[in-house]
Amino acid sequence: MIATINRRDFEAMAELSIIDPEEAEFVSALSPAEGRRSYIGIAGMREWAEDVDSVWADFRIEVEDVREIDDGRVLVLYRVTGMARTSGVPLNTRTGQVWTFRNGKLWRNESYSDPSEALEAAGLSE
Repeated sequence: MIATINRRDFEAMAELSIIDPEEAEFVSALSPAEGRRSYIGIAGMREWAEDVDSVWADFRIEVEDVREIDDGRVLVLYRVTGMARTSGVPLNTRTGQVWTFRNGKLWRNESYSDPSEALEAAGLSE
């Protein structure tokens, strides 16, 4: 799934049936700053990519760790890289997400700007 996001290939994501194409909710760590609550479905993922790509050049996600939380949730820790389009300031940070699955598909993805926040939300520790 991360490869499809890095390629911005949301059609492939829909074809792979790995997320609920209409109801999947993505809560970006940047959503409050963007004035949004969340992005919904494949269309929302496209909007998220447009929002991110308008600010960051070469925005990439690399999975560092995946941990099962319980039967329907997974913790994913990432390294995110890129470069600010306006200032040229590099981005190289760790983040975390809690993925919730329903009917075998990603249904909710909540992002945290700090891995420790994601760990806490998942009820886990480093």
